[in-house]
Amino acid sequence: MLSRHMSQISFPGGIKEDNEDFIECALRETEEEIGLKSNRVDIWGTGSLLTPPHTAAIMPVVGVINHFRTNELRLNEAEVEECFTLSLEDLCHPSALGYTQFKSGYSTPVFRVNNKRIWGITGFLTNVFLNCFLPSHLNQLKGRVKFIKPIRSS
Repeated sequence: MLSRHMSQISFPGGIKEDNEDFIECALRETEEEIGLKSNRVDIWGTGSLLTPPHTAAIMPVVGVINHFRTNELRLNEAEVEECFTLSLEDLCHPSALGYTQFKSGYSTPVFRVNNKRIWGITGFLTNVFLNCFLPSHLNQLKGRVKFIKPIRSS
C-alpha cells in the first residue's frame, strides 16, 4: 500500500519514539497516516536498517492485510493526499521498470504504472521487496537496475 505525501509517493513511516520498537513505530505511523488499525496488519518481519544519503535511517517493516477493503482507510489529510494499491503483476511487468541516475553517482529503480511514478527510496524499497519475495520465474525485474557511471562535464 502506497500513499502520496504532498506529491511524493511513499510508504507510511516516521520517526521512532523512544518507548517503541520499529514494528510498533510502523504500525503507529500507518494508523496515524492512513487510518489502518494495527490489528489488521499481520507482520511478516523487518529488513535491515538502511542509512541512505541525505535522509534518516529506514527500517523496512513488511506485513499483509488480509481481506483488505479501501473503506477501512481514513487518510490524515494533513500528511497524505492519496492512498492507492498496485498489483504485483503491474509492478513486475518489464515495461514498468526504469531507473533514475542521480548526479551524485547512484542509480535507483523507478516504477511507472498507470499514472504513478514510484522512485527514490520508495522505488528502491519496492525493488528490494520484489527481489526478496517473488520467485525468480515470476520476477522479470531481477537484476535489471544497473549502476550507470555519471557523465561529468569538464
